[in-house]
Formats: sequence, structure tokens, C-alpha cells
Amino acid sequence: MKLKLKKLPLFRMTGLTRSILSYLVVFLFPFLIVSGIWFKTSKDSINQQVTLSARNHLLQLQSAFENNLMQLNDLSHQIPFDNKLSLAQTNHAYYATEGQQSLKKSRLAGSIVADVFLLYYDKPEALFSADGWLSLDVFLKEAKAESFAKNQVAELFQTKVPKLVNLASKTAISKRLYYLVPLQNQDQVAYGTAIYAIKDSSIQQLLDQSTFGEESSNFIVNKQNEVLFHTGKKELLTYLKEKEQLQQVTKKTHVKIEQQDYQIQALDKSSFDLAYISLVDPNNALDSVNQVQRNLLYFIGFILIIGAMVVYVLGRRSYQPMRQLEKLIANYTTQEVKEGEYAPSFVHERIEQFLDENKALHQEIKRQTPHAREQVLRKLIGDRIKTQAQLQLLLDSVHVKLTGQHFFVMTISTKENSLNEFSTEHDLLIEYLQTVKGKGYTAYATEILSTQVIAILVGYEEITGAKRIAEAFHHEIFDLVGLQLTIAIGDPVDNLIEINRSFIEALAALEYAYSQKSQKIIFYDALKDETKKAGIHYPDSEEMKLVQSLTQGDYAVATETIHALIEVGVKQGSPNAQKMFGFYLLNTLTKFASKIDSHDALMVAEKATDFHSLYDLEPNLLQIAQLLCALVQEKPQNKESQLKQELFDFINKNYAASQLSLEWLAEEFDMSVSYLSRFIKKESGLTFSKYIQELRLNKIKQALVETNRPIKDIIRDAGYYDVSNYTRKFRTIVGVTPGQYRTLHQN
Repeated sequence: MKLKLKKLPLFRMTGLTRSILSYLVVFLFPFLIVSGIWFKTSKDSINQQVTLSARNHLLQLQSAFENNLMQLNDLSHQIPFDNKLSLAQTNHAYYATEGQQSLKKSRLAGSIVADVFLLYYDKPEALFSADGWLSLDVFLKEAKAESFAKNQVAELFQTKVPKLVNLASKTAISKRLYYLVPLQNQDQVAYGTAIYAIKDSSIQQLLDQSTFGEESSNFIVNKQNEVLFHTGKKELLTYLKEKEQLQQVTKKTHVKIEQQDYQIQALDKSSFDLAYISLVDPNNALDSVNQVQRNLLYFIGFILIIGAMVVYVLGRRSYQPMRQLEKLIANYTTQEVKEGEYAPSFVHERIEQFLDENKALHQEIKRQTPHAREQVLRKLIGDRIKTQAQLQLLLDSVHVKLTGQHFFVMTISTKENSLNEFSTEHDLLIEYLQTVKGKGYTAYATEILSTQVIAILVGYEEITGAKRIAEAFHHEIFDLVGLQLTIAIGDPVDNLIEINRSFIEALAALEYAYSQKSQKIIFYDALKDETKKAGIHYPDSEEMKLVQSLTQGDYAVATETIHALIEVGVKQGSPNAQKMFGFYLLNTLTKFASKIDSHDALMVAEKATDFHSLYDLEPNLLQIAQLLCALVQEKPQNKESQLKQELFDFINKNYAASQLSLEWLAEEFDMSVSYLSRFIKKESGLTFSKYIQELRLNKIKQALVETNRPIKDIIRDAGYYDVSNYTRKFRTIVGVTPGQYRTLHQN
């Protein structure tokens, strides 16, 4: 039975090697192509970034600096409209303080402003500030601009256009920059100048933020080719202090300063007559690029190594199932692997052969699903599933998904309008109700032979409504079979595991509908609102629900119903009326006890007749209900359960008989062949012939494993007399011969 594999290690190694190589090829070529494209793109992008970054930073510098100057322009345009800052007000001994406060606000409004001064043409020898009036001499002294004459500064301040001026000496390294904005009255006539002292630290911060690392130096130049601000290397500032040198630099793309090459980026003078220049050391910039490139190469190499390791691991892991299949096939075949044969191909052939031989088995499993689904649904409405976990497991196994948060049961009787199990309409209806899906609801149906009803379980969204669903079913059924069938609906429940309550109520509503012979759609909830009868009121809906709960053996529902009936009886009025109500209720349980021959329940009922109040009677009624439900659960009391037990017991005893057939069973049980055929299919999920075949096969398997009897005797004792023909059939079904099956499964 074992596979002869002298060359199997070679085949396994070959298969493993090919598996790893296939992964490697799939990984390596795309990775190398993508990595090459990525590396080249990254390199070009970084080189381009070095070239454009200086210009981008210059644009940022220009935008930031000139936006600040524009804010000062806007601020200056508001000053003529401020009466507190008129010359008359600022000269007033009292109102001058208000003008000082306004200037303090103006000083705070500009982020690059250190102080604000106002020069009035009618008083050119003094400036008005937030601290009051000060003479030009004092201003020049405080500004450390003593090298400028007072009349020269006064003339400089009387400008007609906004401009930046530098009051520092030409040899000074630091700057004393002031931004001058003319003040105009309503007639657009200049009457003064707003003078803003610029913070060196603010401008320096803008320059520092706009530099391209330590390799670049940025400069702000006025129209006189004077460097107003700069950042970076001092030797570059020394070089550019000469106006001739500065003019040449702005016309070039590269310049050599102190044996060092620099790349030049320059922005033309703007509306403020300012130019922006950046000098970049390309060698230092390329060092950064080269470092990035080296890092990229290291990263690609690292990814390549990790990828190769992952490929190796994936190759081994992906080949593990193949090895397991080889071992498994070796236990079920005597075929020898030829030298040089590729193992995966061999495994593929064996699996294909196995699947072909077991195709019938897979089809049979698929056919069994509807039967299993029906069994689960019958367990559910019969209250034989007790836990939510068990319920979910069973529903998932048979692919049942009741959508929505609410659930109820509809019942249709198979006794009305010739809708019996032999009619064409019956078959059409059962096929239609297997699974019904509509907008906002899903439904599944199962036929309950014992009560001769079709139970339809419905899950729905609250917005859909049970009434709309019932009406849709009624119209669909009429269109399908041409019959106006009565549909009874139980109250909805929020938990699917409690659906048996709705089923019992639907049965009660169906029974009530037959007594009325009028309504085609009846809700159990509507029965509870029925008009009270004269005299003692005994609600038919609750009575029928009680009888149905006892019929189903559901003590929980019976308890609730008895308690509800007791409360109704208490409201009857006089003690005599309540007592008559109690006897009526006791009589209902007694009749059911007599029907199922429950002597214990009848004895309790006899003792319970001597009661004083309904509350005194209730414990006895609950005891009777408990005895009745226990008896129903213990003993099969309906035709369906009795037939199932007796029929399958008979088949199990006579499975090997040569005369076993549907006709023989129909004669033994005094039933029609059609009914027995449908009943066996419903209870087992298999046709009669298929059920007998499966039963005999299981008996043969059991005998092969548990005994050492000759195989031919086991097959003949199971009802097959052509041993060789059945041996071939056994191999087709099971995959191995009877002898191989015994060898594999015997200890």
C-alpha cells in the first residue's frame, strides 16, 4: 500500500527549487525594473530640486517681505482718516496722548515694525511718535545716524512714493532701515510721511527661513544696488558690497568667488524696487544629492536581500501543502513515481482523478443542504434550539440568513382547496417558498406534516411591516397556484430563538380563521381585540394559543397563556362568574389531557375542582400544563412522529431484504406509494433508493472495520449479490476498494 519513492527526495527538492525560483522571478524582475525607474526618477528629481529650490526660496522670501510692506501701505492709508493723528490734534497738550495711543496700535499692527513716526510737512523739523514729539536731532542720535545731516534727512523723508531707506553709514555692517509711505489728504495732496522703523531681527528671520540649507546665501538689494539684508557667508557679502560686482552677478548664472564656484538665482526688481539674489555652493549641494543617492542604493539593496529571504520562506511554505499531498497520495496508491517525473504534475493527476471519482459525492452534499435547512427550521419553530450560539451555528451551516431585527411566522393549511401533498399546486407552492427575498425582508418555509400546515419564517425590518409582507405573499401565491389561501400570522418577536411563540400564535389564528370562514389574512394580534361577548368573556385567541402550546409541548408559552387567562378571568366581576371562568379553563386542559391519555393530569384536574379563587386555581393549572407538555415531549403523539419512528425502524431491520421496495412499505403501512416517497425524502433528504443505498453502504463499512468476515459475505448480507459489480461501485463512491478500506481503517 505504500508508495515506492526512491527518487522522491529529488522530486521534492526539484519541486521546492522550482517553487522558490518561480517566486524569485515574479519578485525580482518587477522589483529591478521598478527600482531602476524609481532610482533614476529620484536622482533627477533631487538634482532638479537643487536647481529650483533656491529660486523657490527666493520667491517665498519676496512674497513674505513684500506682503509685510503692503500691509504697511494699507496701514498708512488709514492714518489720514484718523482725526487723532492730525497735526492740530498732535500739537494739542491734551489730545496728543490719544494720537500716541493710535500710533502704538499702528506699531503693533506690523509684524516687522519696531517703531512708527509721523513727519508733517508743516513741521519738518520734528517727528511725532508713540512717545510724543521729538526733534530730528534726537531722532538721528537715537537711530545712530549722526553721519546724516538734519536737512538731508528731512528732505529724504519728504517722499512722494513708498520707499526703503538706509540711515546707516556706508561702511557700517548693520543697517538702519526705514520704510517711508507718503500721507495724502482727501484731495490726494501729500501732507506728511509715515516712517516705519524696520526690525532687523524680523527680516533676518525671513531670510533664514528662505535659505536652501548652509550651501546658499540670500540677499535683498535696492535699486541703488545696495545690499539691504543678507544671510549666509560673510565673504560673499564683502564681494557683493561693490555695486559693479553686484551688477555683474545679476546677469550671470555662475560666479567664482575666492576660488569657489557658485550658482546664481536672481529675481528682477519688483514694484518696490527690490531685487532678490541667491548664491548656492553646488559642491555642497551635490554632496547632499550623492548622500541621498547612496542611501537609496543601500535601501534598494536591503529590500532586495529581505525580498530574497521572503521569497525563500514563501517558496518553502507554499510547497508544504504539496508535500502533504504527496504523503497523503502515497497512502492511497500503489503507483510508482518514475524517475525524472515532476512531483506536482503527479499530484495534480491524482487529485484530478480523485475529484472525478468523488464528483457524485459533492453533488449529493449539495442536494442535502435543502433537507438540512428544513430540519433546522423545524427544530427552531419547535423550540428545540435553546442557545443563541447553537442557533447561529446551525443557521450558518445551512446558509439561512433571516435579515432584519424582527421575526414572525405565517401558516398556510395544506387541507384547504385540495392543497394536499399530491397536488401540482402543492409542489409549486413548496418550491416557491424555499427561499423568498423581498425589499426589507427574507423568508424560509418548511412543511409540518403533523399539523398539515406550511410554516413560513420571516425576518424583516420594522419599516417594512408584517401586514405588507403578508399581503405580498397572498398576491404572489394567488398568481402562482390560482388559490385564495388563508394566511395566519403570529405576533412578531425580537429574538429569533423565541420564534416558536409566533408559530403557536399563527396556528391559533389559523384555527380561528377556519371557524370564521371569512378572512383570508388574519393576525393573531387582531384576535385579542375581538368584541367581548355577553356574559362571561372567554377569549378564543388565548384559548386556541393555550391548546396549540400544549400540542407543541411548549410549557413556557403555556405558562404565559394561563397567567394571561387568569388575569382576564379576575376581571369578569362577581365570584360566581370567576368560578365559572375557572371551570371553563380547567375543562380546556381536561379535554386535552383526555385526548392524549394523561391520567396524571386528569387526577390533578379532579382535585383542582374544589378551588376558591382563580389565583387558587392557577398553580394546579400550571401543574396540569407541565404534565401535558412533558408527555408530549416524551412520547411522539402525532402521526408524523409515529410514522417516522416506525417506518425507519422497519427499514433498518429489513434493509438487506430482496423484496424491500416502496410498494412493499406502502402495503405494510397501509399508505400510498406517493405519500411514502415524499415522506422519506422530507425526513431523510434522500430518495428511497438513495437512502437504501447509503444505509447498505454504511452497514458494509461498519462490517469491514469491525469484523474479519470475508468481503463477499459482507456485501451479500447487505443485499447485493453481484459482488464484483458492487466492488467497482464501492470504489467509485468511496475512492478505494473494500479491501483497501478495511486496511486503512482497521487498527
